[in-house]
Amino acid sequence: MDNTGPDLALAAGMFALSAVGATFLAIRFQVAVFPYWVISFALVIVGIVTRLPESPLFLGQDDGTSYLAWADEITLAWTSGNVVPGPLWPGKGFFPLIIAAFQTFVGPTLVSLIVFNSIAFSFATMLIQRATSLIFGLNPKWTIVLLTLSNASVLLHAPAVLRESIFWLGLSMGVLSLAYYQNRFDRAGLGTLILAVSTLLAIRPNFGLILSFLVVTTACVLWIFRKGLVTLSRTATGLFLIVGASLATFLSYPVMFRTDDLQNRVKKTAMELSEEGVNSTLFLDRTTAPDLCSSSELFQLACEASFRLPAILFGPFPWELGADAVWIFAILSGVHWLVILTTSTFVAFKLRGVTPVIYGLYALAGLTVLVLSVAMTNYGIIVRFRVIAEIFLLPLSLAYIQRAFWPKGSARSGSQVFGS
Repeated sequence: MDNTGPDLALAAGMFALSAVGATFLAIRFQVAVFPYWVISFALVIVGIVTRLPESPLFLGQDDGTSYLAWADEITLAWTSGNVVPGPLWPGKGFFPLIIAAFQTFVGPTLVSLIVFNSIAFSFATMLIQRATSLIFGLNPKWTIVLLTLSNASVLLHAPAVLRESIFWLGLSMGVLSLAYYQNRFDRAGLGTLILAVSTLLAIRPNFGLILSFLVVTTACVLWIFRKGLVTLSRTATGLFLIVGASLATFLSYPVMFRTDDLQNRVKKTAMELSEEGVNSTLFLDRTTAPDLCSSSELFQLACEASFRLPAILFGPFPWELGADAVWIFAILSGVHWLVILTTSTFVAFKLRGVTPVIYGLYALAGLTVLVLSVAMTNYGIIVRFRVIAEIFLLPLSLAYIQRAFWPKGSARSGSQVFGS
């Protein structure tokens, strides 16, 4: 049965309400709202053009096909009183639950899901605006529009029926929480941190567990070593929190990954992280690691990761390119990543008066790249997951480009890293 009318009505209603909500949030955050409008509208258009089967430029649903099918089963279970198919969590079940909630109210949807994910990522960019404002005293406007809409991976994956937009929203909450802690807004920082961790664990429990631990640890370090407030009791409390986070992560790890030995756990993680890209034609050049890589399980993982790290950082390389048009997407994504990496590196290591949160975000991006080098074996999924590192670096890159190209009218009260 055709359900276009209710689907479009729900999509239009969500888009209108989100625009109002974004306006109020922009006022509260003291940031410009028009980037949200431009980005959300652009993502919706791209999503409709590339993800609707009726479009001549339809690119398929990727893993969205399985999410939609799973949501159909959940909706049927709800309406018939049967047991909901699972396990829903830890796993991928939270996102199908969201889809099933849409379907329960209005029936089969696709446009609404495209709008929902576009809205989610657009709010993520607003959180990054706020974080940039708190850290650098700058109010990015066209800069964030430029860096967002020039990101091929964001354009392709953010509006799709995938978990990426919500996961990236959770990461942006984490970035904002660190900016709050740096500026001594402890209650706002704690609340945002709790929302960030909850979102990351709900949407992608395995990788979300790792990133949650890294963000929480960074927040504790920023809280301990805040300028002018370092005391013995404060240090002891912070270290206690770090130990608690480490213990919670260690105890949760077997539950999240559900395997016994180290090598199988990492392989399972790699499969779960990469399976949405297994049909991609982009594969890493399989350099054979030396024999010493096989001396032990742990060393083998580290050794293989070291061979993949250059591809994560700088790939794809010219000798890896194929004739398929999809390599253009990989190249565009790689160039965008290098721009973010270069500009953020300049901010972190070349500017005077750099605050600890800048080093913290840069370290988080570096650790993310290291984790990706363990699990990622496919360029198709690398370009998607590399956005995580970009989100950590985005405030730094925004600040550099803002001051380089739009120096007038960009500053507001707040932390000042750049000289006048």
